[in-house]
Amino acid sequence: LVASSLLGNLASAIADMPIEAKPAAITEVAAKEKEEDKEEEIEKPPPSPASIDELRRLVSKAHRALTANLKKRTSVGSELRSMQDEMGQAADAQIDIASGAVASETNSNSTAAMLRGMWLEMRMMGHPFYEERLESEADRLEEKTPALQAAYDDAKRQLRRASGEDEYS
Repeated sequence: LVASSLLGNLASAIADMPIEAKPAAITEVAAKEKEEDKEEEIEKPPPSPASIDELRRLVSKAHRALTANLKKRTSVGSELRSMQDEMGQAADAQIDIASGAVASETNSNSTAAMLRGMWLEMRMMGHPFYEERLESEADRLEEKTPALQAAYDDAKRQLRRASGEDEYS
């Protein structure tokens, strides 16, 4: 804090000096900065088709990442909702269908009933852990979304600038 205030005081003192009194190094630095500013003002040549193609690939890659994130969030959210439905009726219905298929394939109702009971117990015991994992996955995907959206928007903006399109069109 002390060093920054000393530098600020020094800079303001130098700025107030007449040009003849300023050290030569400072005037050289100022001259170089002015030249760099002028170089920046010079228009850049139009982008080459290769760089526009590269920007298009970048936009496409960012869009694919954003869409993959959205699809994964949707599937995780759907699975979470199905786990949290009224007393697991959807899962129980799936288990009933599977046990019915086992009964018809094996011609053994007792095997199907035993498997049905086992699947229901597996679901009951695994439910809390799986639900927790799905919730953490949903949170992780949600946290990644703003960065992916920003990368996509930035890539689109760069492509628009390079191709000379109006940014708001």
